[in-house]
Amino acid sequence: MVHNKRISRFFALFLAGIMAAMMLAGCTSSSKDTKDAISTEFVDEDNRIDDKYGTCYQVFLYSFCDSDGDGIGDIQGLISKLDYIQDMGFSSIWLLPFTKSTTYHKYDVVDYYTIDPQYGTMDDFDALVKACDERGLDIYMDFVINHTSSKNEWFKEACDYLGTIGDGEPDTSVCPYVDYYNFKKSDKVPSGWKKVSSNPSWIYECVFWAQMPDLNLSSKAVRTEIEKIAKFWIDKGISGFRLDAALHYFEADNPDSIEALSWFCDYVHGINPDIYCVAEVWDNFNTIKQFYQSSCDSMFDFTLGNQDGVIVKGVNNNSDNVSGAKMAENIVNVYNEIKSVNENAIDGVFLSNHDTGRAAGFLLRKDERVKLAAGIQILTTGNVFVYYGDELGMGGSGKDENKRAPMYWSDDENADGMTAGPPSYEPQTHSFGSYETQKDDDNSVYNYYRKAIHIRNKYPEIGRGIPSVMNDVTEQNGNLCAIHKTYNDSEISLIYNDSDAAVTVTVSKDTYKYETVVDYLVVNEELPQIKGEEITIPAYGCVILK
Repeated sequence: MVHNKRISRFFALFLAGIMAAMMLAGCTSSSKDTKDAISTEFVDEDNRIDDKYGTCYQVFLYSFCDSDGDGIGDIQGLISKLDYIQDMGFSSIWLLPFTKSTTYHKYDVVDYYTIDPQYGTMDDFDALVKACDERGLDIYMDFVINHTSSKNEWFKEACDYLGTIGDGEPDTSVCPYVDYYNFKKSDKVPSGWKKVSSNPSWIYECVFWAQMPDLNLSSKAVRTEIEKIAKFWIDKGISGFRLDAALHYFEADNPDSIEALSWFCDYVHGINPDIYCVAEVWDNFNTIKQFYQSSCDSMFDFTLGNQDGVIVKGVNNNSDNVSGAKMAENIVNVYNEIKSVNENAIDGVFLSNHDTGRAAGFLLRKDERVKLAAGIQILTTGNVFVYYGDELGMGGSGKDENKRAPMYWSDDENADGMTAGPPSYEPQTHSFGSYETQKDDDNSVYNYYRKAIHIRNKYPEIGRGIPSVMNDVTEQNGNLCAIHKTYNDSEISLIYNDSDAAVTVTVSKDTYKYETVVDYLVVNEELPQIKGEEITIPAYGCVILK
């Protein structure tokens, strides 16, 4: 009898369980509170297009990876880290100057046709090109044509010749190199000029440093020489040029500088229209816009990037309840203004570089701000540039050497690949740990950057789409940076929450032609949710709707 009671109780509980499950299932299927499923598994799908709207990794060889134990990074060290760069999802590498030079930074070029011995040999460079080709990585060369080193043979021969003419006038048929630089006879030495030591009656222009005399870019002979150099490196496998100091090609004379920029870009595009050119025009937005009158593909966007740029200021000023909306408006306005000057323009989007200091410092070393700013940058339309080590949240401020700190591969400064940093480098604080400590942490800055880049690669609309502000979204909450993009016949929406609390917003599926949240970026374990057209975005999170 006891046994039968147990059986009866079992069946009663079993039936009750089935009834409860059926009732729950029925309730769930009809409830308005049901949340749509959002996949928590990141699907890494690479739909990159081989064009100029990529994601570029900026590398300072000196501080990146040392292959031979001398404390100085080199080309073989970079080759050993190409799998790392490829795995991050980058499509290209911008190499800071690597030709023969007298300085650690190598912006004073002694010989344009050589590899600086500190970095290796031409055979090493050829091996780098081959290894990059195998991984689908382009190489952009930092091309310094505003000035050379005072130790360059062109300048040395010109100065030696001036020393032989006394008060006479130079003859370019005797020494063509006197036409390569901006020499003039003068008793006064204005700022940015120095006396020629061999003949003090003459001075030469050297805006940045006495050891870096400015080239005369109005000289046909100089332009022919530069064209030969560019062709040499294109034949070597270079896919693009970062044009240093384009603002200064002709001091205080922007039209001539713009013309010089067009001359160079027209030349290399004539060799191969796929060659990519991006110019450094470090000035206000109105000046940058003027340079888009040239045939250069991109200008670095100092309006969006740097310490006072739209992205950093927006993320840091996240307590005013309008920061996100302002960012969306400013990002779209910059795009539209650039396109109004040149419909073929490609914005050069960055947060920091070798001259500006580190993004993590700008963002007060706060994990959530460092991540959100990176997400906004990487998912902006254009060609995106990431300074080596920013993906680890590295620090670096003060003098230039500090901004070019050793890549933080390991906490052990003697580990393989670690460099010593430039001369007079002062150790910097890196708040988020080395690559070794971050790589296996799903919530690390490194893995956030990696996911953001792979999301960009997955959806071509992100890097190429025409942006517009989702005003009906930003009006619901001013801390939402909401941007819709169209690319060919496809659409995608990105909504960032620039606040420290989750935000729920209604987004019309009819208006924005999306089905669900297809991807997201979050700063911790809190995930987005969607219920019909209601979307909850975690603090500092981002959702991608498609």
